[in-house]
Amino acid sequence: MLLPQPMAQGRLVQRYKRFFADVALEDGRAITAHCPNPGAMLGLNTPGLPCWVSASDNPKRKLAWTLELVEVDGALVGINTLHPNRLVAEAMEAGAIPELTGYASTRREVKYGQASRVDFLLEDPEKGRCWLEIKNCHLKRGGTLAEFPDCVAARSTKHLKELEAMIAAGDRAVAMVVVQRTDCDAFAACYDLDRKFAEGLDHAAKAGVEVLVYACDISPEAVTACPGAVRSNLMPTGSCSCGAVQFRVESDLGPVQVCHCHQCQKAQGGAFVAIIAVPKADFVITAGEDVLTAFESTPGKERVFCSRCGSPIISRRADLDVVRVRVGVLNPPTGARIDSHAFTDFRADWFDLRDGRTEYPGVRGG
Repeated sequence: MLLPQPMAQGRLVQRYKRFFADVALEDGRAITAHCPNPGAMLGLNTPGLPCWVSASDNPKRKLAWTLELVEVDGALVGINTLHPNRLVAEAMEAGAIPELTGYASTRREVKYGQASRVDFLLEDPEKGRCWLEIKNCHLKRGGTLAEFPDCVAARSTKHLKELEAMIAAGDRAVAMVVVQRTDCDAFAACYDLDRKFAEGLDHAAKAGVEVLVYACDISPEAVTACPGAVRSNLMPTGSCSCGAVQFRVESDLGPVQVCHCHQCQKAQGGAFVAIIAVPKADFVITAGEDVLTAFESTPGKERVFCSRCGSPIISRRADLDVVRVRVGVLNPPTGARIDSHAFTDFRADWFDLRDGRTEYPGVRGG
């Protein structure tokens, strides 16, 4: 998708009242541009960021300029939330979205659900109907993880429920996230900023709504949706208490194991620790690696925690190919369930264990 040309470059002075942005252009002019983005724009509204604006010669417009792109740490980010639908429309027309090819017709803004309009309705005599909702994503708080939303998104949560209803009616339904930035390779719902949406996305996916995530190639001349650049599965994520440490797990979560040994009681300050074993290669720190501290609790075994807030994150051994993630620092919904208890002979005398799970008096299986 070609951006309006010519574009003018400058630096962001301030973004305010959601739809206004003051920009100092490189030629010395100070302008006020329309900011086509109703979200919080976390990390994208910092004064001094390089930015690009387009100009319109429409005399009916109150503001001739539109904020299109900002640059953060060398990466271009598209902030115009009107672009993703155009990007997807162009990509579908070009057959560049394999998951959405083969439909005879496409309609936009079709009424459905409770006073809603779906972004696209794809129809075909043989394949049936496919209801497609598009979400713009440009939040990145650490590492290479893109997150949505960047503020409470009640309307988006409502759309997920309406897509579920289409699945229940026998149709196909797809929620597509378009990541308008060039520095992300993974996606997760932002649980701490909108718990209802994160839980809704998980529920919708389990109900059969397909979740697709596409990245974008971005330049001051054009924005193009591209498949394969962002992992499209919903990966488990987590963080420490203060939020400095962020991580993701690039595999399905296994069963929860609960350890009641004295060492874990001391380390957690509680009756037990709940852990999930994760392959080392699938545990990825996306932010805050510099604030992690390791303590060798026994020869060869390290307990890793945040040096700022003290949250325990994992334990690890050099001779094992797994790390043991502390379940409490995972962002819900995890879908995880307790499988068994180990070292129950050492359980705290003030804790009554009666959940019916398998108990091992010593090490699990011992």
